[in-house]
Amino acid sequence: MQSTDIRQMKAAIRDQAFLGNTQVSCPMGLMVAIRRRQRQLRVMIRGWGRWYSVESVTIETQFTLPDRRLSQTRGMET
Repeated sequence: MQSTDIRQMKAAIRDQAFLGNTQVSCPMGLMVAIRRRQRQLRVMIRGWGRWYSVESVTIETQFTLPDRRLSQTRGMET
């Protein structure tokens, strides 16, 4: 989905960093930070050292089901 809401983008970047189930990108590549400056969205691209202006950002979320084997082994440990 495409977004211009900065709170939604920051939450997606946090998920990308800590959970790994989300990818936040713009046409230049994956992003690692976002800010609003002088009414413009500015993003920092992974591996690049400066801020770039963008119109919107793409957020892709991957849903995965929990591994059944993990839940079965937990019950056997008692």
